[in-house]
Order: sequence, then structure tokens, then C-alpha cells
Amino acid sequence: MIVNKFTATFSNDKKTTSSKALLKYINKSAPKGYKYELLYPESHTYSLRKDKDDSTTFLIRLDFPMTFEGINVKNPQDLLELSYKVQKPIILDQTLQKGKNGQPPTLFSLTGEISKQSIVPSPFPKLKPLKVQWGNKSLDVPFKRIPFPSLSESRFESVGDSILDISLSINETTDETQIKTNINFNYLKTIDDYFKFRDFLENYSKGKVSLFSGHIKLKTEDDSEKKKVFKENDKLYSALHLIGKRLDSTIPFPQKITERDINKIKILFESYINNRIVKFKSQPNLKFTFNDNSNFSQIAPTLGKKNVGILVPLQKEIEFLTLSLQVIENQLYTNTTVKEIDLQNNTLVLEPNELDESFVYYQDPADSKEITFNDMLTKTTDAIDLDAVDFSILK
Repeated sequence: MIVNKFTATFSNDKKTTSSKALLKYINKSAPKGYKYELLYPESHTYSLRKDKDDSTTFLIRLDFPMTFEGINVKNPQDLLELSYKVQKPIILDQTLQKGKNGQPPTLFSLTGEISKQSIVPSPFPKLKPLKVQWGNKSLDVPFKRIPFPSLSESRFESVGDSILDISLSINETTDETQIKTNINFNYLKTIDDYFKFRDFLENYSKGKVSLFSGHIKLKTEDDSEKKKVFKENDKLYSALHLIGKRLDSTIPFPQKITERDINKIKILFESYINNRIVKFKSQPNLKFTFNDNSNFSQIAPTLGKKNVGILVPLQKEIEFLTLSLQVIENQLYTNTTVKEIDLQNNTLVLEPNELDESFVYYQDPADSKEITFNDMLTKTTDAIDLDAVDFSILK
């Protein structure tokens, strides 16, 4: 399984010829049964090899037991195996290679210059993608082996961009396999991306996804919670999908979402998809600044009057999920007091009382139909409370 490579660097690159006389002289110091041979053509260095061995080999000295990458190693086979598993070279002890207690050196250089010697493991082979399956469908996940310091355990993980993160551990002593998986939501850039993988994500949440031709199910103890989270999130993503179609716009996938974003999406969904107004709690004091296109002048005569109904249409830009959208925000207050009107600055201050009900409805500025007070009042009959919006579509 392991192919070892010998790496050495020499400072002198002048060509050298190896004569029989020179070899005979050098081999006087070789022990019985061994000989020195030129390490590679045109080098200055000779390596100690077994006599009558024509293969390209060389001798090294290792002192066991030894510690390599924090693991106590007792034999060459385990050392080479561990070097391969951690993908790190074995740096040879130069004192041992030079020879001690009368031992000849494993390398002999005519220049006397020998760099550090190391045994470099062959790289891990490239693996085929791991096939994830559910029903009659499948998904290929790029996969690789990762370095891990253990003589009994090998580890693998998914690599690159993929909807599924996988880590796999195989104990070669006990034949035990441990698998951890997680959805990589960063892979999804838009709501459209979510719907490309929706079937897979739903089956994953139900524990119906498997590996190795169905032999291993990706099922964990929190499958029930996964189902619940998927169901709730899927409602939101489905709502955003419908809103995106309605606006003819690409909606980014919400990697992070705030309560303010959720509230705006709820109102957008009810206004643009269900054509329904949303009820919300009024604040103690409300201040509005109208633009030139508003019906501010129609509200002016109500100054000081109590328990009146007021429609406040504001053309504004709302922001959610990094998007900016122009809307007409129609706000209806059914039982309020006009506390202050500034005709010069087009500013209105309302003071809702305890009986006041407040409603909001988003309108597309491209819609030529103007929403009137009576239109909004009629819609209050079927209004939905903001907290009750669950992104269900009205039939």
C-alpha cells in the first residue's frame, strides 16, 4: 500500500564518474555482505546496499522504539504506515546514518556534504465521490482521506462545496465505522437553490438518506427535531419562493435572519400572496412624515379629533435579506387621536388609545389602484394577527 521515496539534496552538481578503482577503495569500509553503489548517476554520493542486489535500494538505520507524531512505534512497518497516515516525512537521525560504535555510514559523499535525509510517503489516492441515496435518487459528494495520527483508525471527509458535510472514521481493528453528517446551508445562495435540493433535505430530515448502497442510514437521535425544523423553515422558504416569483426577483437564501426580517416577510406574504392585511400592536406615539404623493391634506381636518379612523399611506423602501424593495405601506388606525399636524413639513403625530386597532398592507407602487380608507376597513374583517402568520396560502 505504501511506496516510499528517498529525498536528498546535494550542494555540488558537477558531474562525477565512478571508476572501478574508486569503488574498490570506497568498499573497503563496507561491512561483509554489503557494498557502496552510486546513489544515482552523475552524483558524488554512494549508498550502502546489500551485496548481489541489483535493485535500486538503500539502507537506513532506525532506533526502536521511537515516538513519531506522538505515537510510540516499535517496528519499521508501523513507522512507514504511520508516516503514510499522517502524510508527513520521516526525518532520519543523522547520527545513526553517519554510523557510530564502528558502524559504516549509510551514505558516503566524495565532497563530504550530505543533507538531511527523509523518507517521504506517497500521497493519498484521489477518491471517487461518495454516493448519497434516497428512494431512487442519489447525490455525489466529493470525498477525500485526511491525515490522522493513528495506527488503527483512518478518517475521511467531504471536500469542496457540497450541500452535505460528511466525516467518516474507520477503525481497522474493530471494523467499527462512525459517520457524522451535517447540512451545509452556506452552499445555498438563493431560494431557488434551496428548491433544487428540497427533496433531498426533506428526506434527510426524515432519516431516509443512506450511504453505501443503502447499507448505512444517516439517522440520528434528533431526527424528530430535524423534521420539526425542516417543516418550519420550509414554510418560510416556500413563502420567499412565492414572493420572488411575484416580484420577478431572485431572493437570496437567508443564512441569517432577524425578527425584523421575518415580520417584513410576513406582511409581504399576506399582502402580495394572500391579499390580506395584517394586524399589529400600536405604539404609544406614532410619527409619520409624508412625501409629496401622499393624501396628507385629507388628514389635516381631523386635528384634535378623538376616536377617528386614519389611513396613513407611505411610499417607502423596505429592506430584508440584503434586498431593498419599494412599496406603498398602507397603515390603518381605527380608533386614534390626531395629536399634531405640521403642514409645512408634512408631519403627522398620532396618539392611539387602548381600543385602537392597527393594520398594515403593502402595495406595489406599480399598482395603479389607490387603496382607500374604506378598502382597508373592509379588509379588517379577514385580517390576521402578525404573530399568527404561518405562511399558509389562502385557498
